Amino acid sequence: MTKTVVATANVLGSLSRRDARTAVALVLERRPDLVALQEWHPWRAGVLRRFGDYRWYEPFLGGCALGMRRDRFERLSRGTRVLSPPGRADRDGRPFGVEPARLASRAVHRDLETGATVALIGYHLVSQVQGSGRYREDDRPRLVARHRRETAALRRLVAQTVTSGHTTYAAGDSNFHDFVIPGLVSAWLGREDAGGTLGPSRRIDDIHAPAAPTDVVTVATPSDHLAVVATYA
Repeated sequence: MTKTVVATANVLGSLSRRDARTAVALVLERRPDLVALQEWHPWRAGVLRRFGDYRWYEPFLGGCALGMRRDRFERLSRGTRVLSPPGRADRDGRPFGVEPARLASRAVHRDLETGATVALIGYHLVSQVQGSGRYREDDRPRLVARHRRETAALRRLVAQTVTSGHTTYAAGDSNFHDFVIPGLVSAWLGREDAGGTLGPSRRIDDIHAPAAPTDVVTVATPSDHLAVVATYA
């Protein structure tokens, strides 16, 4: 039976190129077939060239890079989708209160082992929107509204991709514990006692797939997030 291993890793944007390369190398030691990276910005151009076993998609905007094993997948299409445009928000640390655009990346490949078409969607939603397990509507109303718009846009993209007949994986950082994508299954479902990916309990890094994984592990890297690697039968 063919297995598919999917990984997601938020590679903190302030890491040096060397530490970013180390973070990716630690994830790829798990031999994932599909990889989603977040906070992968243009100043890291060239870092992924050393990982030649993978075909990489590094869009100029959005920070969501995707990788697929060359020996297993044939590229069909790739592109980005805007989840939210630039706009005002009430998040700490943004100059003039301006939040940049958020984009999701999508790559569709043919699986040379099964003949199926496989889509990988990478995303990174706006942060600082959740506290005590719920939206911070009292002190972050603009930011919460933005996260909800991004969530709705991501869910539409996933639904369109699934409806097109592709085996679909959506992997990334939602910045929301217990994030749900209808039609797909969180890698953390049934693993509610697992530790967090950012801090001791917040599992905001996730992989959503057509079915539950047979195995899930986290990988410590130089980033402040733990990477997630899930195996699917």
